Amino acid sequence: MQRTCTFLSNCLLRRGQESSKENARPLVHSNRTEKPVRGEGDGKKRELKVARLKSQKTKKNKMMRNLNTIDQHNHEDQHQTRVCQLCNRDTPLYFYQQEDVVKRLPERALTKLLADLKADMELKANYLKYLKISAKFLHPCSCKHRLEHSYCLTAMIIREQRIYCDKCGDAYNLFIKQEKMCSGKLISLLIKYFVFLVIMLVAAALVLILDALLKTR
Repeated sequence: MQRTCTFLSNCLLRRGQESSKENARPLVHSNRTEKPVRGEGDGKKRELKVARLKSQKTKKNKMMRNLNTIDQHNHEDQHQTRVCQLCNRDTPLYFYQQEDVVKRLPERALTKLLADLKADMELKANYLKYLKISAKFLHPCSCKHRLEHSYCLTAMIIREQRIYCDKCGDAYNLFIKQEKMCSGKLISLLIKYFVFLVIMLVAAALVLILDALLKTR
């Protein structure tokens, strides 16, 4: 009887151990199945990062579009209101006819060229009288950004005695003709015309005298 009891007890213990092992195995599997939960958290973090990057890209694109629109508006404004780069004005400042206006302008409002021309005006330079009065805009060389008055460009060339651009090296698209107001040729032509006029008057007087003498006879 004791043997049978011990045998039964051993069998029950073995079954209990096996059942405990079987119950313990799913717990291990449950621990293993918790790992995908962590992966889901990482996926959410990645989604948040992607969303942030997309929002940053959209903000950058909006900023670039705004900058492009601003540049376009500025470019259109420059085309509508053209400004000379030498005098920083839409119309040139004539130093021979607008002396009072030039004297009233403050020094900070004058560019380098205008300040030099003002100094020449105070010294009574003669070339200011003979500059062609024109508000025409032109591109003096191959530099596309340069837009200047023909009046300002002519004054600069006469002052600096340079007919080419320092940046691109091309000659200026401007023809300047220099003439002397009282040259020797002009004086000789005036003398010839005066002598010719005197000869014609003397000849007419002689003809009248001869005609009177012939009538008296």
